[in-house]
Amino acid sequence: MKPRHSKSEWKTSERQEPFNRKRGRGRRKWHNKRESGLSKTDSQSQSHSDSVPGCRNDAIANDAGRSTAADCEIPGFYYDPKKKKYFKIQPNQFSSLGYTVTKQNMEKKAQEVKRIESLNKQTDKVHAHHFLELMNRQAIGNIGSVQFQRYFIHKRISCIDNNPNQNITVPSIHGIVEHPKMIGLNSNHDKFISLWNLKSNLAKHINIVNIKMADTGGIDIDFGKSYLSECVCVSSMFWTERKRSMPLHILYTSAPYYSGNGSSIAHICQVSDQGQCGTPNSFSIGQRYIWCCALDPDYRKFSAGCEKGALLVDVETRRMWEIFTQRSDVSSTVFTHQNPCILYSGNTKGCIFTHDTRSHLDRTLTELRMKGIVTSLQLTDNDIHLLASDALGNALLWDLRMQKVIVEYRGMKNESTRNPIHMDDAERVVYGCDLEGYTRFWCKDSGKLLRTIPAPVPCSSTSVPAVLYSDRWGNKAGNSALLLGSGNKLYLYKI
Repeated sequence: MKPRHSKSEWKTSERQEPFNRKRGRGRRKWHNKRESGLSKTDSQSQSHSDSVPGCRNDAIANDAGRSTAADCEIPGFYYDPKKKKYFKIQPNQFSSLGYTVTKQNMEKKAQEVKRIESLNKQTDKVHAHHFLELMNRQAIGNIGSVQFQRYFIHKRISCIDNNPNQNITVPSIHGIVEHPKMIGLNSNHDKFISLWNLKSNLAKHINIVNIKMADTGGIDIDFGKSYLSECVCVSSMFWTERKRSMPLHILYTSAPYYSGNGSSIAHICQVSDQGQCGTPNSFSIGQRYIWCCALDPDYRKFSAGCEKGALLVDVETRRMWEIFTQRSDVSSTVFTHQNPCILYSGNTKGCIFTHDTRSHLDRTLTELRMKGIVTSLQLTDNDIHLLASDALGNALLWDLRMQKVIVEYRGMKNESTRNPIHMDDAERVVYGCDLEGYTRFWCKDSGKLLRTIPAPVPCSSTSVPAVLYSDRWGNKAGNSALLLGSGNKLYLYKI
């Protein structure tokens, strides 16, 4: 009987060597067969690619690009192609640190790259043949005079340059100007009204200055000669001058924690044609924060949208009424032009209520529905159409006779921010600035997007630019321009 071998003898190289050689020969034969088969297929594919020019090179390039993109993607990490390094994506709570990689910082970086690329793009210019084409169509009878003016201004707006033509620095004697909250004009378009935030201060700066035309064709706004320059903690502001026989009036409200007595106060200030400001007429509203305000065209009543409702105040008798708004905050309000007794109020639940100030204010005439918080309301001069926008980026034109949406203006991007949307005085275009700082123009009747202008400087959700368009700056017809306020500067885009 032969003795058994130990385990150590089975692991010796002498017994494994012949086994490894046989195994190696089998692997070598299989590998050679595989290489020969691959060489045949490669030769066939090479001959096929030679018959089709660029086929093989494009396939190799696509495969290389796919493999590179797939290799760079690691869940939870961001790959920087410039530094060729991976960075861990931190939560958004660390987004205040500039060197930390978060989703919010990555989105801001991508938006900044997109903004710079948009600024560098060249835009079309208005040529003489466009004007001649419109004149020929008018001479033939295809379009009327009103359509001719509308088409011509639409063509000029679509050719606005991405870079501003003029920069105006805004000084202030009350402190360093941080950002504009509201900018506007009077009915004659010769006075500029603005509301500015001040750095390191809760107060805001109200300014009224004259507008003059410069010799170079630009706009001259001299902030050193202000008719009204006040520093108050303004929570909302409204101005109106629909009737030329009556002077300009400004309505602004102050916050309760700044007035000293713990209540919100509304001030009505009259500005004469010579620019002289009268003594403000003050009204105590109560211990509620006011989000918006509106003054009727006859200057007899004003409305204040505040927390959990809205108020109607008579200017002469100082009597106050509560307006029914479903116990929600009113974020926008406006009076009609032809009949100043009709009031429209939009709340945070997306409802637009219609009230008759001559009857019971706890009853609503009509109720319109929006998807988000109603941020702005603007009526046409004939009080037939209502332009409304919400905090979700929806901009709609309502027909108040049919109580339905007739035009939708798409492209606005918003995330629960009160970005207003505007309509020019001629009611030809609708424009507004969204959360990313892009100013968009639409045709008022068709809703067609005419132009998208990027912001000249980086912006955020707390510093959305304020925009203002007019076709007769300085009370001169045909002097069209877009004024954009961001930071402590005003940027002018000539049209």
